[in-house]
Amino acid sequence: MTTAISTKITYDDLLKTPEDNRLREIIDGELIVSPSPSFEHQDIVGALYRVISDFLDRNPIGRVAFASLDTVLASNQVPQSDLVYVRRERMAIVERVVSGAPDLVVEVLSEHSRRRDEVRKRELYEQFGVPEYWIVDPEADHVTVYRLANGVYNSGTIIRTTLTTPLLPGLEIQLARVFAPR
Repeated sequence: MTTAISTKITYDDLLKTPEDNRLREIIDGELIVSPSPSFEHQDIVGALYRVISDFLDRNPIGRVAFASLDTVLASNQVPQSDLVYVRRERMAIVERVVSGAPDLVVEVLSEHSRRRDEVRKRELYEQFGVPEYWIVDPEADHVTVYRLANGVYNSGTIIRTTLTTPLLPGLEIQLARVFAPR
């Protein structure tokens, strides 16, 4: 009889891994190594980043960052998200990495990340109190928006045209431009 031994890792362990340009994240103590994102994936992340960053240049109410950036929720919970936004009044959590729950997390689905983003990360962000979570689906050309209410995410609202958020009042993201082929 063989006994499986599961080794959980922490953020300190992750910091000791050699740099090799691979995306590494820790969810529930499990090290997840992913291939680099596709060009289409990067186009979408870049488009969202540009719109949000331009908005924040005109309205300095917080900061946005894109992958790869560690978000340290706990020593055994260190996801890498495509985009994170932190409001100005919460900037104390931004150091070399984000140490705590951002106000908004955005994930763009890929064939390698779909289940993890839709289930594990949604549960993780809900558990740690991330107020808003967007899952961008390039295959369906829509964004599912989860908003936290009383510690629980709503069932998710699918947005196909114009994306807005109370976290960034006045921002309107035209999804046709985000999903437009370059």
